[in-house]
Amino acid sequence: MRAKAKRGRKEDQVDRVYAFEDDWPGWQRNQLTLAECRTLIRSACTLYGVTAPAVRQHKVRSLSYSIPARNII
Repeated sequence: MRAKAKRGRKEDQVDRVYAFEDDWPGWQRNQLTLAECRTLIRSACTLYGVTAPAVRQHKVRSLSYSIPARNII
C-alpha cells in the first residue's frame, strides 16, 4: 500500500481511494454473472437516459476495459 501523503495535499484523495478499495469486500473478484452485469449496466443507463453499451465477456486473466467510441464494456 502507498505511504500516507501529507495532509492537505492532492495525494490525500489518492490515499482515500486506495483505502476504499482495500475495504471493499471482494473488489478484485468477479461477483456477478455476465447476465447480472448486463442487467445492472442497462438499469444504470436507463436511469441516466443513455444508450446501454454492449457488455462482453473477457478472456480469463485479461484486464477489464471500456471502449467508449465503440460503445463497448
